[in-house]
Order: sequence, then C-alpha cells, then structure tokens
Amino acid sequence: MNVQNIEKKENNTASFQVVVDADVFDKAVNQVYIRNRQDIYMPGFRKGKAPRKVIEGFYGKEIFFEEAVEDLADEAFGTGFAETGLKMVGRPTIENIDISDEKVLTYTFGVVLYPVVKLGEYRGIKAKKPEAEFDESRVTEELEAVRKRNARLIDVERPAQNGDRVTIDFEGFVDEVAFDGGKGDDYDLELGSGTFIPGFEDQVVGMSVGEQRDVNVTFPEEYTPELAGKAAVFKVTLKGVQEQELPELDDELAKDISDFDTMAEYTDHLREDLKKKFDEEQEGAYSAQLMEAAINVMEVEIPDVMVEDKLEEQLRTYASSMGMMPMDMTRDEILKALSIDYNTWSSVMRPQANFELNTELLLDAIAEAEKIEVSEEDFEQALKDMAETYGMEADQVRQYVNADVVKADLSRRKAAQIIRDNAIDAEPDPAPEAPAAEEAPSAE
Repeated sequence: MNVQNIEKKENNTASFQVVVDADVFDKAVNQVYIRNRQDIYMPGFRKGKAPRKVIEGFYGKEIFFEEAVEDLADEAFGTGFAETGLKMVGRPTIENIDISDEKVLTYTFGVVLYPVVKLGEYRGIKAKKPEAEFDESRVTEELEAVRKRNARLIDVERPAQNGDRVTIDFEGFVDEVAFDGGKGDDYDLELGSGTFIPGFEDQVVGMSVGEQRDVNVTFPEEYTPELAGKAAVFKVTLKGVQEQELPELDDELAKDISDFDTMAEYTDHLREDLKKKFDEEQEGAYSAQLMEAAINVMEVEIPDVMVEDKLEEQLRTYASSMGMMPMDMTRDEILKALSIDYNTWSSVMRPQANFELNTELLLDAIAEAEKIEVSEEDFEQALKDMAETYGMEADQVRQYVNADVVKADLSRRKAAQIIRDNAIDAEPDPAPEAPAAEEAPSAE
C-alpha cells in the first residue's frame, strides 16, 4: 500500500488516498470467496464446491469486491495514518472508492485534523485571589451529617414527617396507563431527601401506616423524553414509618467511628481535613480564573467530533461513579440504564466539555512552546503517589495505567504551574465606603 495526494482543506480537515496493489486486493477478494462459498449454490456443483471463477462468471466479477473493500479499509487507513504525519481526531470517513480495470483499489479518506492552537499571553496574567475565610459552620454541618449517618431508626406510630424513613409501595400512571420503571414495592425513602420527583415526598408527609393516597406530580422537562413534562399520578401505600434517633456527639461516638478516643480529638481532625479541602477549593478557584484568562486570549477552533467524544467520556465517567461498568456498554445502553436523554445530557454538559477541551489544548500548546519534558523520575513518582492513594503497590498500578496518559497529565500539570508561577495577584476590590451619617438636627 502507498499513500498519495495528501490535501489539507478548510475547516481543519484533510483528505488523502491509499492505493492497494492489485495482488493484495485480489488476495482479499479470494478470502471473501473462501468465507462465503459454503453458502453459494451453483448448478452442476455440490454446494460450496463451485470455483471462484465460475461464481464470478455467473454473478459478475464484482460479487466479492464489497466485502474485500471493507476488510482492507482499516489496514489502509492505518497505513495512511502512519505515513501522512497528519495529527487526526475522531473517526475517518471514506469519501471515495475506486477499483481500476487492473483491480488496483484506491481509497480516498477524509479526516478531521487536531486543532492548531495560537497561544496568547499566558505569563503575567492578573487575577484576584479568593478572599473568603474558612467558616466554622462547615465543622458543625459535618458533625451533624456524622450524627445522621450513625442514627438509629425506630418504628413510630404517627403520621410521616420530613426526615422520617418510610417504606412504601407505589405505581405511576400517565393518562391512567402504567409506565415502565414507575412501580416499586417495599421501597425505603427518606422524606425531604429530594430523591423522588419534585412534589412527591411532600405529599407523602402526613400519611399513616396502611393509608393509600394518590400523589400527583409533573415530570421535569429534562426527564426522559417519553415522560418529560407530563402529569402523572402515583398510587402510594404507606407500609412503615421510622424516625431517626441521632446519637450524642460524645467520646463514645468518636471511638465508634474513628481511631480517636475523644470527640474533641475527632473534631480537631475533622476541622483540619475540612480546612485543607477548603484551601484546595480556594486554590482551585484561583487556578480556574488563570486558566480561563489564558483560554480567552488564545485562538483555536475545536472540531465537533472532539466535543462529542468528550461528552461521551464524561458520560462514561459518570456511569462509572454510579457503580456501572461503562466499558462493556454502548453509549445508548448507558443512557437507558441511567434514564438520561442524550440531548439533555449534551445541553447540560457541553459547556464543561468545551472548557475541559480548551484547557487541555492550552496546556498541551504551552508544554510544546516551553519544551516541557516528563522525566522517568516524574513518572515513577506519579506511580508511587497513585499507589499510595489507592493502597496498592507501584508495580500493581503500573499494570493498570496507560503510561502515555499519565505522562500527558504530568506535562499539563507542569504547564499549568508555569501559568500559576508567573501570575500577578490583582489588588482586591476596595471595600465600599460607609455612607456618611446624617447630621442630627440641633435642639433649640
């Protein structure tokens, strides 16, 4: 195979041709004949025994061409990918196929090129550091969450209240017809948690054990297409009510949930962790300002195919966080399992997808401009850090990670550090002046 007629076009696209020699194409045609001859009946021959020339003479010499062209397409594109030197994204398209009288096969492939970045000024960016201070209420809120996570559930004989754990049977109907996924038996629900459709939990409040009630709701517009925006009635039966008995924030609780002997020690440890997380959030917000400023002064056109690929990557990451195995599923299977409409997912996540792609392109361009290199020591340290995070040995981590992906991430981190190290802290906004006090009228 040989490559020819490489042509860059507008809109960051290109095309090239890959020519497949006649003997290579004929060999592929023969493989198709061997694969299919058992299913071809020819008069005068036992089934599967007819010679290729006889079949081609009867049906036409092109009978096996289409499959042979399909069989060779991946190899042909691989040759073009390797020899053109073009940096491509997404999947190629076959723009044309030509088979000469001499059985020379020529593919014309169309590809989208990796976007070219024109960097703006990324050193000396001015940005204001966040001025917020750590709020002690974060500790109080987390301690209350700890109490809730360790609460006892006690059966009560009274109408359900917000905060109670209730057990219900339910079945949903739209226009008096039951819909898929709208039925549940012995379902445990915390009232006020916002787990169900807006309005559902509020109408369960006040029900008593054994009571049946019609709960009327309207599905959100961003719900699955078959239910979005529709009114529904859920027939609900309340089967049990439990209230949460929260434990005291004492030393016994500290011993039960941690390695600390006293609640004071546990609280100090919690405060330290929350303060560290808060500082990381502040630094992250500052870094995001710098990144956005650098993005705003660079020039790049991101192909739609890259955005679509990023949206699918985000979807698979989300599915994985929900305990699914997205690598074994198609995109449509994931969407169905999560009850998500793709158009809704796309509209919500597209801004984030664009920001992530712009960030990656920016940092890759800076790494190239600054001639950033990732040493083997950097890579080994990254493996050690990952091993510590996941409680594994570095050699175990090495088996699961893609070295190129890890090194690309390290390169981007170094590029981001260049932006951060050369940033200029802008002066905070001046505090508003207090209005002048009105002069009190003098008493006469």
